[in-house]
Amino acid sequence: MSKTCHYCGADLTHYDADNDTIQPPATQQDETLLRECEWIEEDADSDTFKTSCGQYFTMIGGSIPDNDFHYCAFCGKRLRERGV
Repeated sequence: MSKTCHYCGADLTHYDADNDTIQPPATQQDETLLRECEWIEEDADSDTFKTSCGQYFTMIGGSIPDNDFHYCAFCGKRLRERGV
């Protein structure tokens, strides 16, 4: 089987024909990023977080655990909090 698309020349080395998806090899760090969205506190006095999916979220009251947040409100990945 050819490893490139006959039509557009795309690399098909990691193409999964059974699921019609491309699965590039991932390092352990890449795999974590695929499963988790890291919320980073802007500063110690702020309730605003920058997410690894490129959004911002402000907690009006309480902390992430206080509000039972387990998944990112934007991308749906499992949430991981990181302090300043």
